[in-house]
Order: sequence, then structure tokens, then C-alpha cells
Amino acid sequence: EFIREMDEAGIASCVYVGRDLESTTGWKLSNDYVAEVVKRHPGRLVGFAGIDPRKGQWAIIEAKRAIGELGLAGVAVDPFRAGIPPDDRMLYPVYEVCAEKRVPVIITIGPLPSPAMYMELGSPMAVDRVATDLPELTIICSHGGWPFTNEMIAVAWRHDRVYFETSLYENMPGASAWVEAANTVLMKKILFASGYPARSFADAIELYGKLPLSDEARNRVMRENARELMQLPV
Repeated sequence: EFIREMDEAGIASCVYVGRDLESTTGWKLSNDYVAEVVKRHPGRLVGFAGIDPRKGQWAIIEAKRAIGELGLAGVAVDPFRAGIPPDDRMLYPVYEVCAEKRVPVIITIGPLPSPAMYMELGSPMAVDRVATDLPELTIICSHGGWPFTNEMIAVAWRHDRVYFETSLYENMPGASAWVEAANTVLMKKILFASGYPARSFADAIELYGKLPLSDEARNRVMRENARELMQLPV
């Protein structure tokens, strides 16, 4: 069904992310499953491993296994759901694995609609500290850090290896600054994402079609930035 929806929306390839929140919510989408699905659909999916930072040494072992043995293209962490900020020292060993293996890390940024966590845990200012401490690490921030949109723009502008996508928050009040950034100083740093399954591929593409992006910025955001970052074929 997922691949069929990609086909219907005209999407050639996309990032497919595992998630491990066992320590806090008991929920997990295993990295073995992600790797299996990626192999089942060669060239269509780029698999990222979900890592639970609260698992300590096991998180490091799993990150190395997912990249080295399963062949996944990067790591995804959700510090907000884990109840910690992105610059918590618990996460640094995982970041260091990504830097060593030269793969990106996706960090969920922005206060998701969950009253159980403090909003400050979703601030992109913590990513500024991570990027400063580990300048060799490639970071992709999910959801654009809304309502801290300007801060997210500044962090991505300041650090060569920090990128972000804005899924699910593109049209929230105060979020429009990212469109201006995409048209100007961050044309090569912002990535299209749907937020699937919260938003369908078709709905996401329709939404982006209405945004006031220049033709050059639209091509970068919708295609070229991700293709270059993930080293995808043309």
C-alpha cells in the first residue's frame, strides 16, 4: 500500500524511518523490518534505523549493527518522546557512531502535540550545541522546529551540515519564514517531507504546490537536496 501510494503521487524514492521508543512508550518499529522492506523494494526506499537513546550501551551496539550489518543509511532519534533535549549527553555516543560511519542522523525537533513533555525539549537551540560540538556530524531536523522556526533557520544557516524538513507544520502561524529561507539563504538546506501517515503523499504534494516557492527553490526542496544528501540516483 505504501509503495502504491508513492507511485500514485509520482514519488520515485523516499526515506523510510524506524522508530524505537520502548523505554518510554513501549513502542518500536524494528530496524530488521525496515531493512527487510528496503531490500524488498530496491531503489525506492532509503532506510534509517530507529534508536532509543535510553538503552545506553545497547543503543550504540544497535546503531553500529543497523549501519554495518543491515546496511541502513542513517539513524533516527526522537529525544522529545524520550523526555530529553537533543543535546543530552545520553545521545552523544549515538551521534559519534553516525559521525564515524559518515551517515546522517534524523532528530525529531519541535514540540509534537503531546502534553506529557515540556515544550522546551523541542527547541532547535539544542541542535546548535550538538552541531557545534560535532561539526563533522550531518543532522536532519524533522518538523522544522515550529514554533521555533526562526531559530531553526538560524541553526541551519550557521552550520554546514544541518538540514531540516517542515512536515505537518508548513502552514502553522509563524512558520512561513521557512519559505522565505528556502527562496534565499537556505535553498540547499531544506527538504520536502510528507509526515506520512499523518498526511498522505498526495496531500503533501498538493500543499507544496500552493506554497510561494520559486521554481529553483521548489526543485531543490522537492528533489535535489535530498538526492544529493542521500546520494540517490538521478
